[in-house]
Amino acid sequence: FPSHDTSPDNQDSDIDKILARNQILSSFPCPQWFDTAARAGWPAELWPQLSYIIWRESRCNIDSHNTTDPYSGSRGLMQINGFWCRPNSYTTQGFLQDHAILLACADLFDPAINLKSGWAIYSYSLEKHQNGWGPWAMKQAFVPPSVDS
Repeated sequence: FPSHDTSPDNQDSDIDKILARNQILSSFPCPQWFDTAARAGWPAELWPQLSYIIWRESRCNIDSHNTTDPYSGSRGLMQINGFWCRPNSYTTQGFLQDHAILLACADLFDPAINLKSGWAIYSYSLEKHQNGWGPWAMKQAFVPPSVDS
């Protein structure tokens, strides 16, 4: 966001930041979810990969529900599987409940909760397996195509 400093140098800096943000958003799919993702904890430098995941998994549709996946299906923007929000051999409540992100799997249809859940899963996988994108079957060093490609 632009600061309150109205000096010409600062105005140029603010304009440069806005232009850079717009360039990032126009280069990758699902730009409407960028701000929600940022508020959920996703760093801007992961936006290219995240936007690709959102596009690949749900075509940017928060209501997407793949009922053919195990554990009662995958839900929302990032198609988070029910494994993460159900009791299993690793948790009595569910990973996302243990992290106080949601109460029930149906909460994954809320875009903010879905993206916050995705960030928690990404962070866990990065720490545990050195590949945050692993739950989405993508290599850590994956470089997504831009919209222009």
